[in-house]
Amino acid sequence: MKQGECTGTNNAWDAERNWCIDMMGYDETPRGTFGGINDIDIWTDFEMGKLATMKNAVDCWEANGGKEGAPGTLTDPFKTPGIPPCFFAHVVRKGTWWSKDKGYIRMDGGFAGQSGQNNVAWPPGRD
Repeated sequence: MKQGECTGTNNAWDAERNWCIDMMGYDETPRGTFGGINDIDIWTDFEMGKLATMKNAVDCWEANGGKEGAPGTLTDPFKTPGIPPCFFAHVVRKGTWWSKDKGYIRMDGGFAGQSGQNNVAWPPGRD
C-alpha cells in the first residue's frame, strides 16, 4: 500500500518503515469479525496517538520474537514522556491485502512470528 492509500480511520503511515499500519479486530473464528475496528473511536475517545500506539504494538511484537509482550505501565502518567514499551501489547501480522473483500492478507514470512508463512493467507479458512 502506498502512503496516499493509507487513509482509513484505523490506518497510520509509518514513514520510517515506509508502510501502512492498520488496526483490525478479528475474533479468531473462520467467519468471524474482521476488519477495521469501528465500535469506538479509540484515537479520540482515549486521546491516543494513532501512529505512536500502533508502532508501540509492532515494536513490542518484534522485541518479543513474534509474541505479545508484557504490557508496560506508566509510573506517573502525567510526568512520563512517551508510551512505555509494550504498553499496547497486541497480536501483529504483517502482509499485503490479498483479497480485501474476503478479509485476507498474504503474510510476510520474514516478519517476527511468521517464519515459513511467506505468501500464506491469513486468517485461515475465510474462503
